[in-house]
Amino acid sequence: MDSLERLLETSGFGVRDDLIRDLDAAWSHLGRPGTWWTGADRIEMAREVRHAASCAFCAECKKALSPYAPKGIHSTVANLPSAVIDVIHRVVTGPSRLTEAWFLRIIATGLSDGEYAEIVGTTALVAGIDRFMEALSLPAPELPVSLPGIPPREEPPNAKKSYAWLRTVSTRDANDNLRRIWFGDGEPGFVPRVRQALSLAPHTLESLCLMSEAMYIPSRHLVHPTWSRPALTRREAELVATRSAALNDCFY
Repeated sequence: MDSLERLLETSGFGVRDDLIRDLDAAWSHLGRPGTWWTGADRIEMAREVRHAASCAFCAECKKALSPYAPKGIHSTVANLPSAVIDVIHRVVTGPSRLTEAWFLRIIATGLSDGEYAEIVGTTALVAGIDRFMEALSLPAPELPVSLPGIPPREEPPNAKKSYAWLRTVSTRDANDNLRRIWFGDGEPGFVPRVRQALSLAPHTLESLCLMSEAMYIPSRHLVHPTWSRPALTRREAELVATRSAALNDCFY
């Protein structure tokens, strides 16, 4: 495997410079300590994301009328707690069948809302970039080297239970760091709830925002239906996004 930047630069597809820059930056964040997990933990999560599709127990769960009916254990390649493995595998292989009852069982094992948010965010980042590379018929990029450091393990203030299963911070109550991640240097505006849902893990949220805004549409332009990049019109971009979401059983 090669670095993400080199793979895209030599792909022959004429990938946008800003897309290469932002995806490479988001990818490099994987090796850094997050809000709740160390860099080594996050690299282990990334390894497990890539393994989950080959898990025999997950395949059995996908075939079952209820994904929680089969009894068994996930096959794993990572040194992580079993609850973390379960979150990664179910998010990768059956996200549309997750339930709040399952979430509450996971939290009851000792995971905090913030730890859960960072696992989901890390899983989404790795799966999203790996599928992007696969769509270009390119190999998966090499995982970054994990960097030393201790995560702060502090959640942003004003987290409350509202629309999501876990506690979140609203745009109204966001601190300066969350506002920077969501709005950059611009005026506060619309933030999709899928991004608000990961507000307890701002380090990972920042990586996801880099990826999603580079691949899709910056948040500040979502409410402007005519905004587009040169390659696709807004309608064409929304068609691709809607079709991709449908194929992935996206809740939204």
